[in-house]
Amino acid sequence: MSRVSNVMISGLGCEKHIDKINEWLEEWDESINDVSSMAGGSKHLEIAVLLGAFNYFPCKKFIDLLRTIPWAWRTDVFIKEEDNKGFLQTTLSDGWHHTKPPEMWHLYYSKNEH
Repeated sequence: MSRVSNVMISGLGCEKHIDKINEWLEEWDESINDVSSMAGGSKHLEIAVLLGAFNYFPCKKFIDLLRTIPWAWRTDVFIKEEDNKGFLQTTLSDGWHHTKPPEMWHLYYSKNEH
């Protein structure tokens, strides 16, 4: 019998933390993979996508671990447990509370000024 949890982490630069995540996952003999290079289309993804499927996975403990990581940009986590019809989603960082390259400021403010 199994109880599968599908996990996706997506964001700019999130692949930089894959070693820390996989170090934690070793306790369950599991790992998460960067699948960004497998995307279709005529362009490369501009974000990373980390993906894994786990059996009897401690989702709350996993989210607690992810919240300890200093994400530089908006990073979203999507988890679909076997009994759920859709994904649960949480944002680890909105990306605006951390350092951004100066050239990005004008892009944000020009679109969001009132």
